[in-house]
Amino acid sequence: MTFKIIPDPRHPLGGHALLTTDEGQSTGNGQLTIRRSYDGRYLGATGWQLAKATLGPLESVSNGLILGPDVVRHVDEFDNLEISFEGGGAGSVVWPGNVLPPPDAAREGGLGGGLTGTVPDTPVVATGAAESEDEGGPPPVKTPPASRRGTYLVLALVIVVLGIAAVLYVLRDDIVGPQTAETELACSDDAVTDVAEAGLLLEWVERCATDEGVTPQTRLWVVEKLIGETPEALVVMGRWYDPAIESDSSPFERPAIEIAARYYAEAAGAGVEGAQDLLDDACGRLDPGNFMQNDAINLYCGGGQ
Repeated sequence: MTFKIIPDPRHPLGGHALLTTDEGQSTGNGQLTIRRSYDGRYLGATGWQLAKATLGPLESVSNGLILGPDVVRHVDEFDNLEISFEGGGAGSVVWPGNVLPPPDAAREGGLGGGLTGTVPDTPVVATGAAESEDEGGPPPVKTPPASRRGTYLVLALVIVVLGIAAVLYVLRDDIVGPQTAETELACSDDAVTDVAEAGLLLEWVERCATDEGVTPQTRLWVVEKLIGETPEALVVMGRWYDPAIESDSSPFERPAIEIAARYYAEAAGAGVEGAQDLLDDACGRLDPGNFMQNDAINLYCGGGQ
């Protein structure tokens, strides 16, 4: 089944798209599932999730369905999506770059807000010495100047604190280093928090990713967290998707060479050693006759093998 995503012309400010199909293709009852190819997650009511979710029924048009803001705001341009209709067909589509996200919500208020009346002049009434003079009472007692001793104590305390901070900074490697080196890389889901605090997630993945005590969900969470911190994690994700690399640690049910090429390309762009060789090898195995793999050739392999 062939799909196409185009902007909804009825919403020029964005936030809506049309999911069109070939003439005669059924969209079922308007309910569908959307699966993101590169990580296998499904689009649910609040965003992407591991559990399968069904959307709709969606508003239909003559040759497809209308995707509203609840769908558009969660999809990035050039995402590879697998779409299947309840009671209809299934297929794949690449989200285009010309579908605008939902516009920002209108802000409340505006010009003219706040007070509208004239603020009356309020007379200032002198108090203190003037009243005492009028009443014939004793003059006000002047407050003596603050003692300089307290100021000197505060300055001395600040200097001491700064000195302690400087010593701790100089000795940070001696203090933190041994604790990190002695941190045990326990191969279990319960150890992830301690390992993350010790900054050893990448070492933990390389050592424990195939251990039975680590669930697939934990492996995926760790690597997704690492991708935002270290580009080497991109290679780990690419190997999980690469069908030519046997990886018992992969949390994904099926390989996808086009997704592996994407992660290799991002790693190579970040300067990760060996990533370019992995990308060149993956590009040589992409099939131009496959719709999604041909997109990967154009995006990550310079448009041809």
